[in-house]
Amino acid sequence: MKLQYIFDVDGTLTEPRKQIDETFSTFFVEFCHTNNTYLVSGSDPDKTITQLGNNIIREQQRIYSCSGNYVWNCFSDDVNIIRMSQWNLPKSARNFLEKHTQWSKNPLNGGHYEQRIGVFNYSTLTTNPTQEMRDEYSKNWADERNDIVYLFNEKFPHLEAVVGGAVSIDIYPKGKDKGQITTDFNADEIENLHFFGDRIESNGNDMPLAQKLKHIHPVTCWQETMDILKEMTK
Repeated sequence: MKLQYIFDVDGTLTEPRKQIDETFSTFFVEFCHTNNTYLVSGSDPDKTITQLGNNIIREQQRIYSCSGNYVWNCFSDDVNIIRMSQWNLPKSARNFLEKHTQWSKNPLNGGHYEQRIGVFNYSTLTTNPTQEMRDEYSKNWADERNDIVYLFNEKFPHLEAVVGGAVSIDIYPKGKDKGQITTDFNADEIENLHFFGDRIESNGNDMPLAQKLKHIHPVTCWQETMDILKEMTK
């Protein structure tokens, strides 16, 4: 059976929130054209299209945006929506996050919230930071993010908070994580599904999917992804 490949986007195919490298894009379009490929991202469709471009988007069998809560593909000019969630973050959980924003010692406070389809994205920093802000946060405030994830999950056991991207937290109903997408694959497909992600770690938003698959490729950047794919296709 033909191998199946599924890729996270931020940190795996691109630098967080940035457009794909031109050299990698050329290689990856051809790779997707000759293999069955899928994308899974915490971001919404517009951000993914902007980052990867239409040539890559149109080669995908399915795209799982918002951690699999918005499923679609786009083989031509029209987006085909397969399914989407209508979930929104409860007010009590929003109040919890607002209190932690006020308590944060992070000096780079800005816009903090983004309700996506089936996923709530939160950061004490901002949901749309500059690269300088990302670097500063990663250097000095990573523990704060992990602490908030732990406290949130303790208080709201029916919800799940995970580390997503470089500076933010993704929140969704329990079980509505990236792992849910495996229901779209039969047993043989899952057996041959190779997953690439940069957050295959405790509290990482790639871990729920990684735990359900056999072939896992943890990476830290798009260069590692390209190197592994070239080695696999020799």
